[in-house]
Amino acid sequence: MNDTSDSDSILTTPDPGTFVDVLTILFTLIVVFRWINKKTLNIPDSIALSLSSLIASNLLIALNLILPHIGVPGLDLTPFHNVTVSFPVSLFELLDDYSALGFLLFSDAMELDIVSLKRSIEVIFVLAVFTTLLASLSIACFLFLVMIGISYPLPFSHCLLFGSIVSPTDPVAVSGILKTKRELLPKYQRFIIAGESLFNDAVSVVLFIGLRHFIFAPHKADVTFIVRLFVQEIVLGVIVGFAMGYLAYQMLSSFESRVLEAHVTLVLVLLINMICKHMGASIPLASVIAGLMIGNYGIAFVISSQKTFHWLWGFINDTLNSVLYLLMGFISILFVTLPDLGSHPSKATYYFVFLSVIPLSLLSRFISVWIPLRMLQLYYKMRRKRLHPAIRYAMPLKFVFVLTWSGMRGAISVALALSLSDQLASRSIIFALCYTLVCFSTIVQGLLFEKVVGYLGAFPKLATLNASISQVNKKRRNSHLWESVVVDRNDNLKPLPSLSDLVCSVGLVGVALNKQENLSLDDGKRQRVQQKSNTRNPVDRGMESSVEWSSTTNLFQPRLLDNHEESQNEHLSDR
Repeated sequence: MNDTSDSDSILTTPDPGTFVDVLTILFTLIVVFRWINKKTLNIPDSIALSLSSLIASNLLIALNLILPHIGVPGLDLTPFHNVTVSFPVSLFELLDDYSALGFLLFSDAMELDIVSLKRSIEVIFVLAVFTTLLASLSIACFLFLVMIGISYPLPFSHCLLFGSIVSPTDPVAVSGILKTKRELLPKYQRFIIAGESLFNDAVSVVLFIGLRHFIFAPHKADVTFIVRLFVQEIVLGVIVGFAMGYLAYQMLSSFESRVLEAHVTLVLVLLINMICKHMGASIPLASVIAGLMIGNYGIAFVISSQKTFHWLWGFINDTLNSVLYLLMGFISILFVTLPDLGSHPSKATYYFVFLSVIPLSLLSRFISVWIPLRMLQLYYKMRRKRLHPAIRYAMPLKFVFVLTWSGMRGAISVALALSLSDQLASRSIIFALCYTLVCFSTIVQGLLFEKVVGYLGAFPKLATLNASISQVNKKRRNSHLWESVVVDRNDNLKPLPSLSDLVCSVGLVGVALNKQENLSLDDGKRQRVQQKSNTRNPVDRGMESSVEWSSTTNLFQPRLLDNHEESQNEHLSDR
């Protein structure tokens, strides 16, 4: 019992010195694994790191079992044993609250063309929202039936919770494949895949939080709670992303310094993480919106050096990508410490569930992609609207197969699974199923991605979503001199308004609305006076003095009208 309690204390409160040792081991393994991959297999780094981490994690598990039985005089292996045991726990902070994922999404969103996003917003919205919801429901139904088949039923709410965990496609996994295999797909189809992976995680997080509250506090998780959660996560995330991105854009436009530009963008992502945590907003969604603003408007108009800026964020993206993929392999050490379910089935039955969930997840992905795209196509036919030529190439069945196979799970699914409370009875099996899908999608789907796309045949490359890109000369201050540099600029983009122009625009809009309100009040008063004059008796109207409404002074000014003017007024009132 004492040994168990000591190990539990190590798992819950890792020593700061141990955390530094863990980081040192982590980055050393990243360098070694990537060097071996470049010298031998030369496969995508995300796949190589995930595969290497699986092997290394099994070696660490073996070391944890061997070290307590080694009795060498004068050799104290306790510190190394503590490091290996607390390795994954010390690094959970990298995934906690999507802090690392915010940097990754910001970097990936900077590479996304906002003009192309506007042209393909229908397909990306359908895939990000309806596909995620339908995938969560379908995989929950499949898992519910499988667990009933092995005579160990799970509550359907727990199955839905698992569906919300594995339904989003991971942007880290998808972007890693698409960046290294650009020749496989045309650019507009790669754009749709990347766009979906950037936005569907916000929907899955809202669904996950709502289901988790429903399981632990069903009396509080009503429709009002879901609506409030949606507003808090989505709407506040959009507002925070726009506001912080705009402020960073204005700050970047006020100076010319590569180092300070890097500092501003780094602090921008950190502030987004901090503000969203305190406000309960969606960190992934806010990071994507801020990345779109800086990556399009910032790089085109205010960033002094595009190459340096892209290199910096490419380095950050690549480093965090490596950390997360290596970390996912070492998370398997937790299988040794996670509690088992009471009266659980045999290991062979568990293996059957693990293997069956892989084809069922692919089938769920195919159904959730095909049905919304068909409904979108039917919607445009009913309205007799023609889809953009590039969007029509997202509809064929073979591209649905590509979307199905590219729907890889990764760091976000692992982060959601790890955030489950120990009080959840099915936490162990949910985590095991999630990790099985992450390993399969990263290794098998990643390695076979090129062969699957090649088997489906060549895709047409006639249509394009790209806006026209032109190279313009921009003045940049270098030391005490101004030099001319060439930058890429989208012809359809305009610079964002300055803060003073924005305030003036808001003021002018307020004045226009106030003026329109006054005019509507004056029109209402005129109509009421006209109605009163129409309801009068014609005999009485000829005997009494007519009253005229003055719109300039807003007062009743009585004056006698001659017979000619009175007859004209009667004629107009009859009309």
